[in-house]
Amino acid sequence: MSDTNDFEDLMAAWLDHRELPAKRCAELLQRLRDDAEFRSDIAAEIQMQGLTRTVQSGEPRWLLLEELLTQANAPATEPLEDAVIRQIKDLPQRVFDWARFLRIGFATACVVLAFFLGRSIDGPAQVSVDDSSEGTFESIIPPVAVIARTAEAQWKNGESPRNPGSMLSPGRIHLESGMAQIDFFGGAHVILEGPAELELLSPGEALLHSGSAHCRVTEHGKGFRLSPPGMKVTDLGTSFGLRVPKQGEPELHVLDGKVIVETAGTEPRELNASDAVRLNDTQLTAAEYSPKLFPEENELTRRERQAMTTRSVEWWDQTLKWQHEPETLLHYTLVSDVYQHQRIENHAPEADGMSHGMVIGGRWAEGRWPWKRALEFRRPADRVLLGLPGEYRQISIAKWLRVDAFTQPKNVLLKSKSAQRGTTRIYADAQRSPGQIRWELDQDGRMHFRIATQGDDWANISTPRLLNDAWIGNWVMMGLTFDSKTGEAVHYWNGQAVAREKLDAPPIAFEFLELGNPHLESAEMRRSNRYGFFGAIDELMISKRVLRDAEMKQFFEAGKPAS
Repeated sequence: MSDTNDFEDLMAAWLDHRELPAKRCAELLQRLRDDAEFRSDIAAEIQMQGLTRTVQSGEPRWLLLEELLTQANAPATEPLEDAVIRQIKDLPQRVFDWARFLRIGFATACVVLAFFLGRSIDGPAQVSVDDSSEGTFESIIPPVAVIARTAEAQWKNGESPRNPGSMLSPGRIHLESGMAQIDFFGGAHVILEGPAELELLSPGEALLHSGSAHCRVTEHGKGFRLSPPGMKVTDLGTSFGLRVPKQGEPELHVLDGKVIVETAGTEPRELNASDAVRLNDTQLTAAEYSPKLFPEENELTRRERQAMTTRSVEWWDQTLKWQHEPETLLHYTLVSDVYQHQRIENHAPEADGMSHGMVIGGRWAEGRWPWKRALEFRRPADRVLLGLPGEYRQISIAKWLRVDAFTQPKNVLLKSKSAQRGTTRIYADAQRSPGQIRWELDQDGRMHFRIATQGDDWANISTPRLLNDAWIGNWVMMGLTFDSKTGEAVHYWNGQAVAREKLDAPPIAFEFLELGNPHLESAEMRRSNRYGFFGAIDELMISKRVLRDAEMKQFFEAGKPAS
């Protein structure tokens, strides 16, 4: 490895968009020209970083990097980034240590990297990492369908999260109540009404073990099979209903078009619109045609809107409660129209000017409900700055967010920032003060809450792995409480306490705070620390008292998206 200081200084400038002094910049560029090993190390690092970020963030800067790496010529005069590219572009492309850089959720990056290096990868669409063996990848079965919509859906306890957007791999799902639309990648839409048990076999086939289902197949999905036990139903581009009672005989009703049905005791038989049959042992007998037995898309839409309205009212009632409670220090609801001025309003009862969020970069997007706003973080400069001066012996933090990808090892949920002595400038390498916090989510899906004590020491509480692939792209609620009198710190995940520990730590001194992608101090950049957040924030509440377990659960229940 080439000289560590030169390597880290150049990579820190590259990754954090930091301008180098002219003299230092000239030194590094001269080193690139003269030192072949240094050029090779820099090329390896930024090529991997560029490919990964191209896929995960879509950031134009990294798209430009990939383009420049493959160009035959670069401009004669250019800024630092282009100058670096000019020095390394002719180096041979290398095979990299994937496990060093890629983690959970980087499956797409693996495909792009394989193409770029002239290799081929035959494998599933998802990749998981076995924590017991660092650097080894374990393939899992690719998804065959996705949950498109839900209305008041309740799923069997213990199953992976089943929210709109959740991918489904082969296996059984259990809808206890409510409705859900499942879109199969083979070209079929299946609406389930609970209680129902569906077994997914492939993009083009599923078994309905119990419950009621309405299957609509597009032209692309001809040949899709949705069958009850003892019967094989092949669709010919049509719409049909299946009903499988817990005790009783399965029924098939053709709502539109044609299907082919067969059993162990009968030859394949074609059924047309308005035909209905019942399976009696191994024989098919005529049944009374009744399309009202099956869930309809209009009913799903009606219940979906009703659930959204009910949940919105519950959330708004809770919001008013927090805004009238004197212990509330900060409450960002992101429903105010001042977002147009790049500011987030603090709706706490005694909010001062410093506590209103200053939005840097970022973009406004749809929140948990279509009428509500959320703030998305995509680029390294996207962040929110705020201040909460004072010392707090008790705190509670509750936050609704969506993680769309892990682009860095550490994802900042909330981070204190020191001010330069005698000023309000927060970008200097000021000394860390006791009571400052770092609330983070690592790339393995574990939450960490750290409180600065003395010197470089921290008190820390961590959770087991919580945010796995099934939660990527879905809204989740994270929370924590800390009482400096008792030392008890508690982490919450979707309203449930998941870690509880005694910490030897001082009262909390927030000072200045950052949300999103933080500004890194020089010492952090020299250590090659990588912080970021690629997702969205929908709500943030901070109280100067400890919320009880029941209150955290209430915060989650009132605020969770309609499902």
